[in-house]
Amino acid sequence: MLPLEEYEEIYKKLLFENYKDQAKKEKKKVSEAKTKLEKEYKGKIRLVTFTMEEMLEERRAEALKKNYLKFPYRCEYCITGFDHELALKSHMKARHDKKSNGIECKICNSILGTKISFNRHHKRHFRRYECIECGRRNNYLFSAVKHYNEKHGRIKTVFTCELCDFSTESHRVYEYHRNKHRMKKVECQVCGNKFVTKNGLNTHMFTVHGQSRRVYSCEECGKQYRAKSGLWAHAAAHAPSPAYCAECDAHFTSQLRLKSHLKRHSKHNERRFACNECDAIFKVKKSLQDHIELMHLNNTKHACNKCNKAFINSSSLKTHREVVHEKKRPPRNIICDHCGIGFTVSLQKLNNELKIFVCL
Repeated sequence: MLPLEEYEEIYKKLLFENYKDQAKKEKKKVSEAKTKLEKEYKGKIRLVTFTMEEMLEERRAEALKKNYLKFPYRCEYCITGFDHELALKSHMKARHDKKSNGIECKICNSILGTKISFNRHHKRHFRRYECIECGRRNNYLFSAVKHYNEKHGRIKTVFTCELCDFSTESHRVYEYHRNKHRMKKVECQVCGNKFVTKNGLNTHMFTVHGQSRRVYSCEECGKQYRAKSGLWAHAAAHAPSPAYCAECDAHFTSQLRLKSHLKRHSKHNERRFACNECDAIFKVKKSLQDHIELMHLNNTKHACNKCNKAFINSSSLKTHREVVHEKKRPPRNIICDHCGIGFTVSLQKLNNELKIFVCL
């Protein structure tokens, strides 16, 4: 890493010789961004801007953190760790290989293709989004919002696709969906499985087809896993988190997710409406009425006109028609935080059924 004096010299040259007018515009944009952020996230998240010295000090601290040093493969320019050698090589090729007409960031040696992408990248070195509750800082606003939602409360966010009517509160799900518009799926040459992103394919190759010898070992019992998600799920057995449902023996990543589970799962809600004809019990009177109509009175007003199969309500009939007869498949918009694979059903539901969902 270069001494502070050399960085300052490079930065001054870059700023005053090539980007003097741009610096004024950036200062105005930062001021506008602060005002907008203060209005939308007042008392929750604030924008922090670094001086050159503060930015370099943060980089030095990041390079000494245990979470970075534990990775077997590391990019010292970006201060980013990787689990697999192939992932590091892919990163170095994409981020640091010299390109014709590319613009080099003098701070992290990244090569950017256009002036717009360079300016956006350069700003990220000097901006942080800080949680007012605990002081944690993130490079991206959506990461700060995600942290706040998991640890402190609720900030409602909506990400809407510009190419269709899809919307979601999760930035991860939004990015996954947007990638489906932007690129063709990449296919595994070994088994034919297809993935929305190259990162998803790489993870598949490392964990399923063993292209990496990296394993993740439990410090408590020594058990090994090829996927980090497997170790993460296993670790819950040794040190149950406070976000734990004893009745279901299920662990959750945050108190908010546990509360959602307790609210939605039938085990934790008193069922009050019993059927006199059988042993069925329901939480809602309407569900009992639907049950009696279908099962005991043989009322088939919600019957499929193509296969005569009867359903308890119009919603179930609609889903049946779309999936079975129209061959529509629900989008895989529920994204696993550990392996990046998309699911059509909630991972929360999978956790309830499998106790702890392990990505292998």
